[in-house]
Amino acid sequence: MNFGRHMTKRLRIIAFIITIILAGTLIGCGGVMEPQDALDRFTRILEEGRVNELTLRIYMRDAQVMTPFPLTLEMYKREFNEDNIIVVEGSELAEHLDLLKRLSSDVLVSVDVDTRVDAREYYVFEYRGRKLFDVVMWVIEGHSNILINGQVFEDDLIFFEILMPFLSERQARSFEWMLDYRWPDR
Repeated sequence: MNFGRHMTKRLRIIAFIITIILAGTLIGCGGVMEPQDALDRFTRILEEGRVNELTLRIYMRDAQVMTPFPLTLEMYKREFNEDNIIVVEGSELAEHLDLLKRLSSDVLVSVDVDTRVDAREYYVFEYRGRKLFDVVMWVIEGHSNILINGQVFEDDLIFFEILMPFLSERQARSFEWMLDYRWPDR
C-alpha cells in the first residue's frame, strides 16, 4: 500500500510538470510572428477581401527633430498617448488597396547587423485587434535598415510610402525629406 501511494504521488508530480511545460509551450506560441509569415498573412487578408478587419496605428513625430542619443522603441512610444497616435481603420485602408498590396514578403531582404534602434517612426498593422506586424525605422547600423517584428531588414521605399496617404500635410512634409535623402530618384 505504501508503495502505491508513492507511485501515485510521483505520477501526479510528473503530470503536473508536463502540464506546466505544455502550458508554457502553448503560451509561447502566441508570440510574435516571423516577419515573412506576417507579411504573407497580410497579403492573404488583402486577397481574401478582409481589409476591413485590419487597423494601422502610426506613431508619428516630426522626423526632422533630432535627439542627443538614439531612441529605443520604448522611449519613442512613451511620447505617445491615444490622442496623438494616428489610427487608420480598415474602411480607410481599403481606399488604398493597391498600395497595401505592394507590401509583401517579396520586398524583405534580411540583414545581419546589430539590432540597436534609433526609433524615428513606428507603425503597427493589427488584424482583428491583435498585432500582425510592426515596423521600426531605423536600426542604428547605417540608418538604412528597419526592424519588422524585431528582425532587421533592408529598408524599402514601400515601407515609407505606405504611411503617406494617412499623414497630415505637415507630417508628410516632415517625412518627405527622409524619402528624398534615401531615394533621390524615386
